[in-house]
Amino acid sequence: DDLKSRAHQLRRPYHRLAREWIEVALVREEEALGIDSSRVLRPVMKELIVLLLHSPGRRGEEAIRGMTRLQKLLFVIEQKVTPEPSGFYAYNYGPFNNEVHDAAEALRLAGFLRGAPRIKAAMPSFEEMMATAQQRMGPREHSTEVFTLTESGHEAAERLKRSSQAYEQLFANISQLRKDWDTVELDELVERVYAQWPEFTEKSLIRHEVAERAARRREP
Repeated sequence: DDLKSRAHQLRRPYHRLAREWIEVALVREEEALGIDSSRVLRPVMKELIVLLLHSPGRRGEEAIRGMTRLQKLLFVIEQKVTPEPSGFYAYNYGPFNNEVHDAAEALRLAGFLRGAPRIKAAMPSFEEMMATAQQRMGPREHSTEVFTLTESGHEAAERLKRSSQAYEQLFANISQLRKDWDTVELDELVERVYAQWPEFTEKSLIRHEVAERAARRREP
């Protein structure tokens, strides 16, 4: 009751005020124990997607075109700024994480991503399941899917960013990584990922093709 009364005086949602107070108390405890709070943060995939789409790219756009590009950018983010091993693993076309697809569909269902979620009431057939699996694992898009936040999605990203100093820093890191890695050409992004993390390309069916394309790009 005291919390709600104080939140009413400040004209702020009481649950947000409670989170901020808890965060302040945690930071003090972590500092007293000598714990680096930035190393404890382990964001979930949905949070990474929301923050990534909330940050503008090199040309100022926020939308990301294509699941391949989204997968690769999220892989770079997990490798660069998250403290634990990522859920990505080496597969047919380089680093892959099925959780990316599921998280994107969950965000659509929640109204944070534009477009209708591809959820059917009936159980899919075996052929439909195989087609979905092939599309998820494939290197190119049959129809380029555009990932962009709704107004509610941008509001959620702002709330997440302001929820703690750790998330504010995470957003800053993601924004910089997107500017550094979200290249105009998808092939260039794939080549950079393959070059920097070769251990995730050991099972790739296009590894030699990517290497040859990268070599041609380096030619004067």
